[in-house]
Amino acid sequence: MDESPETLVMRSVYLNRRTDAVLRQLAFEAGVTKSSLIRAAIAAKVGEWTKDPPKALADVRALDGDPT
Repeated sequence: MDESPETLVMRSVYLNRRTDAVLRQLAFEAGVTKSSLIRAAIAAKVGEWTKDPPKALADVRALDGDPT
């Protein structure tokens, strides 16, 4: 994945403190930045959702507490 500044788009997200702490620890253990870890996680999930679009909708609904 090309992570040069010219290919990246800035996005801001709010994370709960626990999630941020877990990401910080995982990044430290992997020897990567938290930003790189987050980009890799998003890329993996987008790849999964691209193969199974209904799963994307189900995952988002589950996060939002929508039982449908």
